[in-house]
Amino acid sequence: MFRCLFCGSKENPSHEHVLADWLKGAMPFFTAKWRVHQSYEPVGGERQVRVMEFSPFTQTVKGVCEPCNTRWMSNLENANKPLLTPLLEGRGKHFGPDSQRLLSSWALKTSMVWQETLPRDTIRGIPPEHFRWLYEHRDTGTIAPPPGTLVWIGAYGEQRGPPTAVHVPLRIEYSDDPLPPNEANAYSVTFSIGHVAFQIFGTTFEGQGLPKAPGKHDLILHQIWPFDSPVIWPPDRLLTAQMLRGLAEMWTN
Repeated sequence: MFRCLFCGSKENPSHEHVLADWLKGAMPFFTAKWRVHQSYEPVGGERQVRVMEFSPFTQTVKGVCEPCNTRWMSNLENANKPLLTPLLEGRGKHFGPDSQRLLSSWALKTSMVWQETLPRDTIRGIPPEHFRWLYEHRDTGTIAPPPGTLVWIGAYGEQRGPPTAVHVPLRIEYSDDPLPPNEANAYSVTFSIGHVAFQIFGTTFEGQGLPKAPGKHDLILHQIWPFDSPVIWPPDRLLTAQMLRGLAEMWTN
């Protein structure tokens, strides 16, 4: 039975694009099929990498209702067009608090939709509460990721490489209060498109504040949520494919 991932409606199912159609105007070199590398963790199994091949901007999911698709989600895409276009192309841009809030919300929404392309037996890291939060705060003037969320941005040097999405379900627990098997209460999502890469960490764990990013994370990515400082784009240091893979896996160590 259909139920919208965001608002919970059981009516008016639609096909929501993982990557909006307008993005192809900013990346005209993506005209052939993509080979998309997608990492996921099945219930009771080891992490796997799935390589999919499909035409650009045609991948859709069925978990979003038509009103969500054509109203607030469309508004969020439109608000991010002037922000994302220079990022994708590697052009200079300055991003203040409001721009970073919108970019963070777009990155989280895109990660949520992308999660729905994973196989059915996959552990879902992004919880229903975070989908609902984004819907309940959907006005573009105030939309923001939920409490317990961190978002970073980095410049990806391999612009013409295939988009990459890595979803990592995480477990934050005390030894005397373990989670049930095959459950997650946190997640990280790392994805790239064009010249830009995003990483998101989120959790519903009510512990002692948010964890610090591991390793030399903050030397190669800039935190955009919660707001920390203005972003001058492009940054001096560019991510390689190897660095991006390392960032995606570092939360599991």
